[in-house]
Order: sequence, then C-alpha cells, then structure tokens
Amino acid sequence: MKTHVLAFVLALALGGCVAPQTAPDVAPSPTAGPERPSPGDAAIEHAELASMRAFGVTFRALGQEPGWMLNLFADRIDFAYDYGNADISAPRPAPTRPAWSGEIYETQTSAGLLRIEIRHQPCRDAMSGEAFPARVTVFLNQRRFEGCGLSAVQPG
Repeated sequence: MKTHVLAFVLALALGGCVAPQTAPDVAPSPTAGPERPSPGDAAIEHAELASMRAFGVTFRALGQEPGWMLNLFADRIDFAYDYGNADISAPRPAPTRPAWSGEIYETQTSAGLLRIEIRHQPCRDAMSGEAFPARVTVFLNQRRFEGCGLSAVQPG
C-alpha cells in the first residue's frame, strides 16, 4: 500500500513539473501532428488499463479536493485520501446490489466504517474533464468523497 501511496503522491507532485523550454530554431509545421497521443486517446487508455491489470487492480476511482484514489483488488480495498497523506487497506467484502445499476461495498477499517458506492453512469472528472463510465462516492466515517472510476476487468 505504501508503494501505491508513494506513486500517487509522486504523480501529483510531478504532474505540474515541466522543464523550461527554449524557443525552437525552426517554427513547427502547422500540419505536424502531436508527438504523443492526446488524453482520452485509445493508446493511453489501453496503457492505463494494462498498468492497472499488471498490479492486480480490478477497479480504480479518483477524485479531487482533497485528492484521493481508490483501488479495488480481488481480495482487498486500498483507499488513499487527503492528497495521499492518509491511507487505509481492508479486505474486500462481497458487494451488495442496490436497486440502481452498481455495487456497494461496506467494511470496517482501522479508520472506521468505509462505504463505497459505484454507480454505472457517466461521470466527468471535476478537474480534468475526463470522461469515466462510473460515478463513485466513498464514505469514511462522516466524510464524503466524490469522484469517477473505471473497471480494469476485460469484458468476456
């Protein structure tokens, strides 16, 4: 879990870091394409899902203000919140199926009761505007975290 939190914190910290740029000697061609795929590109989405699967993540959600990330594994739940300054890990319980399309996970953790509601409805990240297939609400004691998520499980 500490490795995931460290990676989360590093990603947040390095996200705003860019190397100083100097003016190019030659103006770029107006028809030249981007050097790498733009966000939302299928190649990036495929790489993200492949990375999640490689670590055993079956579902990932994230949200802003304060920054948080939730990873569901086959056997556990990892939740990093308050910009990665706090984290919990707990066994993954069987989900309950609500009347609406989605799942609810509820378990007792060292930090208190953790409840995760995954709604299978479109969601847009508040900061990036990126589209996700699921709306996620995490409750930890009296706190509520709102965000978006996606499954890494391949249909089949």
